[in-house]
Amino acid sequence: CAGSWLPLTDRCTGGITQVRSNLDIFVDGAAFDALPAVPRPFVASGTIVMLVSYQEGEEVQATPGFETIKTLPSFTTITESVVVGMPLKLTVDLFDCPGVVVLVHDDATVIDADLATIRKLEEECKLFEVAPRKSKACKVTE
Repeated sequence: CAGSWLPLTDRCTGGITQVRSNLDIFVDGAAFDALPAVPRPFVASGTIVMLVSYQEGEEVQATPGFETIKTLPSFTTITESVVVGMPLKLTVDLFDCPGVVVLVHDDATVIDADLATIRKLEEECKLFEVAPRKSKACKVTE
């Protein structure tokens, strides 16, 4: 995730995180002293989505699913691990994760709907277009 969680925590907590608070101790004592004694309730909902590829191929030709994800109402950031022109691996563990998406919204039902959209893109193998000659079929297992 390498810090992909920071936009999520910023929105949910109003910008108060352990990382920022620890930094304030050393560089902005007044900001640290101004922190509330009791954490505030969350002001938004969110999740971090580890993407799954149910297909593999010799060469990624396009990433239309990434573009679709970027239009979702709760979309905040995406870290893409798949590169056009490179092979696509079937996801079998976190090392093969084709990307990480951060979703944040004031309404938790929007998060749920956007997550369902992402999972459907994965299951229907619509995240990526791969070279047809040597690519293997979509492999959704339940």
